[in-house]
Amino acid sequence: HPDIGLILGRQSSITRFGYAGLAAMTAHTLGDALNIITDYEPLYGRCYRGSSRLAVSGQNAQLEFYSIAPYNDYTYFVVDAVLSGWYQSIIWMTGRRDLVTQALIEFPTPAYYEAYSQAFPCGTRFHQELNALTLKPGALATPLLHTNPGLHQSLKQKCNELLAQVAMADSFRNKVLKV
Repeated sequence: HPDIGLILGRQSSITRFGYAGLAAMTAHTLGDALNIITDYEPLYGRCYRGSSRLAVSGQNAQLEFYSIAPYNDYTYFVVDAVLSGWYQSIIWMTGRRDLVTQALIEFPTPAYYEAYSQAFPCGTRFHQELNALTLKPGALATPLLHTNPGLHQSLKQKCNELLAQVAMADSFRNKVLKV
């Protein structure tokens, strides 16, 4: 199945992000949740093939995934899984299917291009400058279904503690590697 990344993303849930996913789902708005997912990425994934960010300009936003080139079957899998997983998470957190307006894919149109219509009913464009989900203007202000302010603050505090531990471990690792 060359479309295994798309299948994986469609089957995933917000809990795959661990504490960051729980913090995201209890946030107040979609914008808060997506910031958590990107800011705490080192807690749930060590993807040396790419990184995520939420790019915001006024009411417009894109959830972007940078992937290293050149593209190969594995990189296609990673991009497909990340973007389709994000798409499903947005639907699950908000209960809405109209917040993503298009999926942008950096690589050329693959042989399995027809599978993208199931993963992204909003439409997919290939040969783009970046990999991203483009959000509807104002989508970041969308309230979440599972908002829980008290739990959210506790989960964010735990994420910050864990992130500090990851940073410290990386610092020790880098010092050892330099010796």
